[in-house]
Amino acid sequence: MHNKRTMERMVDLLSEGGHAIYVAPSGGRDRANAQGVIEVAPFDPQSVEMFYLMAKKAKRPTHFFTLSLSTYHLLPPPETTEVELGESRITRGGAIHIHFGDEVDMEHFPGAENVADKKEMRRIRTEYLWECVKNEYEKFPK
Repeated sequence: MHNKRTMERMVDLLSEGGHAIYVAPSGGRDRANAQGVIEVAPFDPQSVEMFYLMAKKAKRPTHFFTLSLSTYHLLPPPETTEVELGESRITRGGAIHIHFGDEVDMEHFPGAENVADKKEMRRIRTEYLWECVKNEYEKFPK
């Protein structure tokens, strides 16, 4: 119920226009991998598509921008990606880094040319967005 209400509220906000909404698509934040290296977790194509469809449903145009955030040392995520509410989080002190990317055309982007299959387009779109975020993330000081 909570997720459904949240999605409905987001569509309302998108329809009003003038709001900025940050979304980490299903785990797309910085996490330590199995070797302990901190990297941007892959995005989930279904999550990206859900937000894209909500934006298309809105009464006003929605603009998409990538946002790279380095927050691992400030608020590390749980070891695993949880679907349920109430994950345990331990806050620490430390610097964060942020990069706002250029606007993304969700229909026309590198790799989207001549793709007819909807599922393949979703996968390519998600990969492109993740690569944009990851490339900027890798420029942050370590």
